[in-house]
Amino acid sequence: RAKPSQGALRRARLAFEQACAHHAQGQVHEAYAKYEAALADDPRHGQALLNVGLLCLHMSRPDTAAEYLRRATDVVPADPVGHNSLGNALRELGDLEGAARAYRAAMKADPSHLNAALNYGASLQQLGDPQRAVRVFERLVGDHANRVSPADATHMWVAYGGALLDAGRAQEALVAHAEALKLSPCEVAAWNELGLAQADLGLFEQAEASYVRALECDPGFAKAYLNLSKARRFTDADAPLTEKIEALVMRADIDDSAKSELHFALGKIRDDQGAYAAAFEHYQAGNLLYPSADYDSAAELAQADEICEVISADWMRSVAAIGNASSRPFFVLGMPRSGTSLVEQIAASHPQVFGAGELTDIDRAVKSIVGPGGYPAGLNGAAPEAFSRAASGYLDALDRHDTAHAHITDKMPGNFRYVGLIAALFPKARIVYCRRHPLDVCLSIYFRHFVGGHAYAYDLRALATEYVIHERLMDHWCALLPDRVLRLDYEALVADQQTQSRQLIQFLQLPWDDACLSFYETKRAVHTASNWQVRRPIYDGSAGRWRHYEPHLGPLIDALSSYGVRLPGLESASLSNL
Repeated sequence: RAKPSQGALRRARLAFEQACAHHAQGQVHEAYAKYEAALADDPRHGQALLNVGLLCLHMSRPDTAAEYLRRATDVVPADPVGHNSLGNALRELGDLEGAARAYRAAMKADPSHLNAALNYGASLQQLGDPQRAVRVFERLVGDHANRVSPADATHMWVAYGGALLDAGRAQEALVAHAEALKLSPCEVAAWNELGLAQADLGLFEQAEASYVRALECDPGFAKAYLNLSKARRFTDADAPLTEKIEALVMRADIDDSAKSELHFALGKIRDDQGAYAAAFEHYQAGNLLYPSADYDSAAELAQADEICEVISADWMRSVAAIGNASSRPFFVLGMPRSGTSLVEQIAASHPQVFGAGELTDIDRAVKSIVGPGGYPAGLNGAAPEAFSRAASGYLDALDRHDTAHAHITDKMPGNFRYVGLIAALFPKARIVYCRRHPLDVCLSIYFRHFVGGHAYAYDLRALATEYVIHERLMDHWCALLPDRVLRLDYEALVADQQTQSRQLIQFLQLPWDDACLSFYETKRAVHTASNWQVRRPIYDGSAGRWRHYEPHLGPLIDALSSYGVRLPGLESASLSNL
């Protein structure tokens, strides 16, 4: 494009100055129009591109902001603010990989840009790579914590502690949050994160005290109420706390995200108290307030059918010779809330097994194999070397969690979509499939405040579809790999822990150890929503829990019934079409 004339440049400067004046006075629409006028005369006006991009972010238009900020970074590639702001826009759009690249570019442009480093580490956590995030924050703390303001140093330590916790290093997270609190004794995020680390370590009374301290610093901090509700069981004697949260959720100045957290907290407390109608009302309100998450049932069902078609018996035979001979990984999978944490805790109580929790490394291995073709279509024609690299990379990732044990568990529930590929990558690996009554598992998911990655969890009909997808795929895998997958029913485990535990350990090809029966005494960090339950002996209170809520489950029951799902124990006219 031709260079602007001198007259055009003068007009652009004048429009830019006017835009800045409007911008400073909060006149966003006038400012936007003037920035546009400046760019019409000088399309490569770097500051105007940056400013209008920031303005669009402020106006909640991240798509438009990203367009302007890409142009700004093209014009001024050494400006860290442009790259960091582009990362913010891309993160709002859900492009986490693009956001991470933008934050990294900002750090390259200015290694001392603290906000970019904090954003980069946070994006790595969101991408499911907390180990890399730990390294980013570790360098940040080491290089800058003693050179910046106490407020900035506090944010670094809190971010570092959060990444350590996500990486399964809860004890180190305690230290990081203690450092933050030395600098800022009333930092609510530090108290809240400290409580989460204590809960992962089974220190529930200490965790409760930390959440209370957070609320003393900020009585309106919704996340602390939510976490407090999960720290113990509540009774009618906790009425003052319930009343306080109920008053808070009614305030007009509380945003929808915080209201959702407060409703989930009230749902948990009311459920503990046996007030099931009130509990369901709060859970439903919390789910309805959750930021809209698109769940395309037809597309998800179609992908499940495609997976079954692509990963067939013929495909398994075609890749039979490319697997890694390691028997180190154990995979525990199924729907969330199906008992995967309990099964992992039993296995991890064995002296030969380390429980690594929910790892995202299989998902990364899949992406490395399929490339732009996507899963599962990209499996067709994938080079044998890609499988070998993916298997080796996965084993290397396991070593970053533990090297002292012969076996290590990966209990990412969502791995149920990849069972055939897992079996191809690791022909000797054992796979445990956790099952639970469809109404209990769907209800437990609906009652859990998930943060991202579970678009189906907020709607009962979408939950039914996801359950059916899970069943279809697991039926396919069990038929395809009859000797590689152990079905383990939660209800059977609750009813007869010893028999089911022995069956589990035998399937894992390990000698029996009595520690597996007293799994609740095993000392390990448990970074999962079930960290409270796995610290206690098995009890049957969660089996058949759906009966308390049957009057409210019409949409779920009807949707599951329409798919032909069998619902044991339910006597209802809604099943007449089965």
